Amino acid sequence: MYDPKELMSAGHLACAGCGATIAMRYALKALGEKTILVLPACCWTILAGPFPYSAVKVPLIHTAFETGGSTASGVKAALEARGIPEPPWRPG
Repeated sequence: MYDPKELMSAGHLACAGCGATIAMRYALKALGEKTILVLPACCWTILAGPFPYSAVKVPLIHTAFETGGSTASGVKAALEARGIPEPPWRPG
């Protein structure tokens, strides 16, 4: 089951009914509010909205396409440095 709480709001820059926004909406419902998004260059780097606004209600890091993996591993290292050994989206 997924969380009924909405983690994506109106205000994204996609066309109405865009498949990417529908997929992100349901992915965020499944992952929950402790999700951290690392988005390599793709349409979603524009769809989330113009800085400083965002249509997603979770931390979002835009990164160059080739640095997506290293950015995600840096996020994990930062969480571990703060004493959070497991990814926050895993049930404890």
